[in-house]
Amino acid sequence: IAFGYRGWGVAFSSPLLSSYLARVFDDDCRADRKDVMDWGLDPRNDPLASLPCPERPERAVFAPLPVVSVEDSRVALLVSPDLSRSEPYLCGLVRDSSSIIAEQFQADALWESRWTGAASSSPLITAIGDAVRVGGTADVLLDSSWYNTERNSAAAASLSAVGADARLMADASPVTALHNKGLVLDSGCTIVSRNNWVCASYARNRELA
Repeated sequence: IAFGYRGWGVAFSSPLLSSYLARVFDDDCRADRKDVMDWGLDPRNDPLASLPCPERPERAVFAPLPVVSVEDSRVALLVSPDLSRSEPYLCGLVRDSSSIIAEQFQADALWESRWTGAASSSPLITAIGDAVRVGGTADVLLDSSWYNTERNSAAAASLSAVGADARLMADASPVTALHNKGLVLDSGCTIVSRNNWVCASYARNRELA
């Protein structure tokens, strides 16, 4: 783990959820799938390789303590691409929200999606615009790492065009990379996910939220 990455995670102790996730994993990695291969047969496999020494932090290190909720809550597991057959599952949740706060690692303004068959505006940005158009607010912070600057700048411009307050993380931030893919909706719904705001994350990748 690199120093300075801002990432969110959730811990749970539900036998029901964990057994479901185990079944998903077992199905994804079964040997008869065309996209599954023995790691020993991969040319990148080096049995003599060793782990590098831990990195030394380039910036100040601060690790906030985990927050433990004591309030009643309902937890839903959202699996992609299964729940994103007609559009990204996030679109409906965003459209129905009057307050959207999001942090995102990667976002594309244009998607070459399975839903349209051609390059078109991001359905997530469109959904945020729909929420803002009826009086909602949206604040979005995007990662500013060099490899994300071009795509995230274009996404921020598109978000701003639909009325969101969108910006890239400042270079002066003590956080090296904003690796979050999460939202808070209407101050009562928190989404912690693996989904980048790109087409593949919803249409082709196995992602959990």
